[in-house]
Amino acid sequence: MTCTTSIPAGTIIKHHGSSSSSSSSPASVTTLQIVKRLQQIHSFLVSMPSLKPGDAVNRTFGELVTLCIGVYPTSTVRSVVNHPLTQSLLPSLRTLAANGEYLLEKTWAEALTQEALKKTNKQSTRNLATGLLQEFVYYDNYEQLVKMELHCLLGVDAHLDRVVFVGSGPLPLSSILMASHCQLPVTNIDYCEDAIRISTDLVHSLHLQDKMHFFCGDATEYPFYQDADVVILGALVGADGDAKISFLDRIAENMKSGAILLVRSAHALRTVLYPPLDEEGIPSTLVPVLEMHPQNEVVNSVILFKRR
Repeated sequence: MTCTTSIPAGTIIKHHGSSSSSSSSPASVTTLQIVKRLQQIHSFLVSMPSLKPGDAVNRTFGELVTLCIGVYPTSTVRSVVNHPLTQSLLPSLRTLAANGEYLLEKTWAEALTQEALKKTNKQSTRNLATGLLQEFVYYDNYEQLVKMELHCLLGVDAHLDRVVFVGSGPLPLSSILMASHCQLPVTNIDYCEDAIRISTDLVHSLHLQDKMHFFCGDATEYPFYQDADVVILGALVGADGDAKISFLDRIAENMKSGAILLVRSAHALRTVLYPPLDEEGIPSTLVPVLEMHPQNEVVNSVILFKRR
């Protein structure tokens, strides 16, 4: 199977067993300025009656993301993340970000479904799906992230015949892009019935049902991990590092030897948005093989493990 992709610019790659280094550009803002702005953003989001997409909510989340993907000296990042005020805000900020992301995806998925139904029979299936999905405000970010992930998978010679995505959400754009790039079906897992219903409706409206399969339920109860070549763990799976490790342990024990587990994580100030993966707790059944940390507008890091 051939996948055509290139690595996005501004990315740090670390192959386990080798060393890597990167340089950070000097930041003009201080630790206290960043912490204070995080506090202000948190206060605003908490005060909102709803985190559904709207001018004020979109602008505030956009500022939060921009703040978190900025390139700062390592000492500044460490000081911000370890600051007592930041530590007190982190659980709530991550929950707000997760809820906002869900509502953003839900709103767009429902709107795209309605638009697709109006345009059915007027465009080819491929043009319909591509044209509509590109309207999504963060389409380019998802495109870069998926290309980065495929580059990682190809770099470790992963088989890509059967891919499972855990935590696919109401807008399974990552799965759609991966299926499109590699012409393979992807199984999407989510415990939220609403997310599965919305995403299934979208996929059918775009005539992509032959590429997308769905499983609604606890990801640890999915019965076919042993058939998967690659399992992808979404960034919002697991409320914290310990929960992520618990998922990894239970999923990995059912994977076949040689299969790849790809985990979306976060590094540097991006950990304000998503909990990082604590690799010290990785189960012995998994061997770390590669890490990739973006230094551009892509938020998530990618960590690959091979099942022993």
